Amino acid sequence: MDDMDEVDGVDRIRRPLRPPRPLSPQGAHMIDVLLVDDQPAVLNALKILFEIQEFEVRTASTPDQALAVISSEEIGVVIQDMNFGRDKTSGEEGIELFRRIKREDSDLPVLLLTGWTSLETAVALIKEGANDYLAKPWDDEKLVKTVENLLRLRRLQLEHSRIYTARRQARRALRQKYDLGGFIYESEQMHEVMSLATRIARADVPVLISGPSGSGKEKIA
Repeated sequence: MDDMDEVDGVDRIRRPLRPPRPLSPQGAHMIDVLLVDDQPAVLNALKILFEIQEFEVRTASTPDQALAVISSEEIGVVIQDMNFGRDKTSGEEGIELFRRIKREDSDLPVLLLTGWTSLETAVALIKEGANDYLAKPWDDEKLVKTVENLLRLRRLQLEHSRIYTARRQARRALRQKYDLGGFIYESEQMHEVMSLATRIARADVPVLISGPSGSGKEKIA
């Protein structure tokens, strides 16, 4: 079976169907990629590249537009240019955008993409938390693979955050519903013990609590 597609005269690898798109910890739908570039031709080329690979894409042509999208939607990966506007080559706008993105969401993966900004600037931003730096013209396969890896990491981060939030809410709900006698805990195992203890406490039956010395049996009792 042919595993290549021809698009606009260019053979591109046909990738397998992508897994279901993840939800944020709040249950919001996640957009795979946000593209930020002031050049319409670049935005269009990148948009086509990722949509061919079945990524869901948003685009922005200014830093303010990008930040508006980030503040209103859950984003998987940002690919941002470093210069906005004609004759801009210093990268200052891109640096400011990157730092504002990280203030908005410190865990959001960001790829830097430019044809002008110095390597020293890119390395400095990577030290500040950027995930990678790619020069224009980019390598399609490398770019797609990098984004796939970052999305995989992003999904794991969001799932961890969702689980952490759910567990924290469950602990808070238990404390609000029952008098735990000042018992403080963080682990999920201890939460299961406390949940079981509160259920058993309402039953008029004898209970044996066993465990090694110092494990807190007396406090539970």
